[in-house]
Amino acid sequence: MSDKFQLRLILTEEFAKAARKDMDDPVLQTLTDTLKAHGAVMNDQWSNFLNYLVQSTQEERDANPALAELTINTIRDLEKHAKYEKTFVVYKDGEELLKETAAVKQMMKAFKALEGQGVVKEMQIVPVARFHS
Repeated sequence: MSDKFQLRLILTEEFAKAARKDMDDPVLQTLTDTLKAHGAVMNDQWSNFLNYLVQSTQEERDANPALAELTINTIRDLEKHAKYEKTFVVYKDGEELLKETAAVKQMMKAFKALEGQGVVKEMQIVPVARFHS
């Protein structure tokens, strides 16, 4: 694993829908308690894509035109839409790219436990190198 990585949670359909609508929904209490206990928040990947495009449009230029084009193509793909609506990026202490510290390992262990409870379908570790290709 590289020095830094992005942690993603693929939520089950029910929990993903609730999380996109309202993170204060009582059905999410176990998940939100886990996030809070570890100083973390999450945002769905679909919204991240849209926010990136809005930001780059407002700035009237994009430092990475290839990434902008890839993002647009992803948004147009209905299969990817369904996938990324259930994919949530975890931000710990305001950071999107994490290092494998004891605290992060402990947080990941807590998320792994949620897999057995039907909240998290899968946890993904995406190396930072993937963001530069």
